[in-house]
Parts: sequence; structure tokens; C-alpha cells
Amino acid sequence: MVKQFFVSIASLCLARTSNESKWHEIGKQSVKGITKLANEYSDWNFRNKQHLLQALLYYHDCEIVLAETSFKASIVSAHEHGFHHEEALACELYGIFLIDTKNIVVGIEQLNLAIQKYMFWGAHNKVNDVKDLIQNTLCQHPTQMRTGVV
Repeated sequence: MVKQFFVSIASLCLARTSNESKWHEIGKQSVKGITKLANEYSDWNFRNKQHLLQALLYYHDCEIVLAETSFKASIVSAHEHGFHHEEALACELYGIFLIDTKNIVVGIEQLNLAIQKYMFWGAHNKVNDVKDLIQNTLCQHPTQMRTGVV
């Protein structure tokens, strides 16, 4: 199940960046599968994952408001159920989404929250990866960061 979850995330990210329909279809099927698991077996274990995959699918389909709502729901669900690593991942992906949709300042704030969650979990390599992502974003958007205007 864990492997399939990460394959699903990768598929949905590839769908957005490559525009290849096969990745979108894999992502859609993944959302259906995880929704079934959440509804029929364990809301506790699968709802945050379902929200995260749904957010990525909405993002691909340019449903920005729905994507944002689903990202937030994933973070809340992971937090409430004590899945610190999945909360960190949802924060990271939400931060990337915000940066990609030109909400740079809030996106960086979200990535900093992901860093805190990864540190709590003990994922030091992920902390460094996200710090690098923040640094790259700051280099690409220096004016917005100084003025707070995007």
C-alpha cells in the first residue's frame, strides 16, 4: 500500500509536468482506489492520503480552489491521526502547489512548516531537500520575497 501511494503521487506529478495522459489515468485510478479504502476499510488510515491524491488530481485539472481545499484537508487529517511523516509530505506538496500558483510567500511559509514536521519525524535528508527548494525559490523570485508582492 505504501509503495502504491508514492507511485500515485509520482504519477500525478508526472501527469502535471509531462501532460502525458497515461500518468493522469493512473492518478485518477489511484484516487478511486484510495477513496474506496478510506470509505470501506479505514477512514483513519486512508483519508489523509485520499485528500492528498485528490488535491494533486485537482491541481492537474486546473481546479485550483478544490486543490487547495484538499491539500488543507490532507494536512488536517494527517495531523489529527498522528501521521507526522504524511503531514510533512502534504505540507511540502501544498507549499510547492502554492509556489507554482504564484503564492510565493505563503508557499515558502508552508515549506518551512514541512521542514518543522520533517525535523520532528527525524527525516534530516528531507529537511535539507526542502531547504534547498526554498533557497531555489528565493533565487527565482527575489523581488517578491523582498516586497511580499507576487
